[in-house]
Amino acid sequence: MCEEPMTQKDMARGLFHRVFQICMWLEESKEQGATVPGNIEDKLDALYRAADDWLEPFKAEMAAAAIKSIEQEEAREAAERERRRKNSRSPDR
Repeated sequence: MCEEPMTQKDMARGLFHRVFQICMWLEESKEQGATVPGNIEDKLDALYRAADDWLEPFKAEMAAAAIKSIEQEEAREAAERERRRKNSRSPDR
């Protein structure tokens, strides 16, 4: 079985996600009293901005996909509620 190559969008999204996780971990560490050298924070901030810039062209597409997914989930939930409502009225109960 051959794995499909990663697209630019996949790579950008993956990098952004990982950098974001590192940033969050760093903030949590600082809140717990860790001292982080300023040059590390500066370089991580620059990497975060670069990852965000790389992801920029794909954000509209990703947002549209997220909205579509939410709408589909809401439609499934509405159909399930309707099915339960109809079943609760069923005379054979």
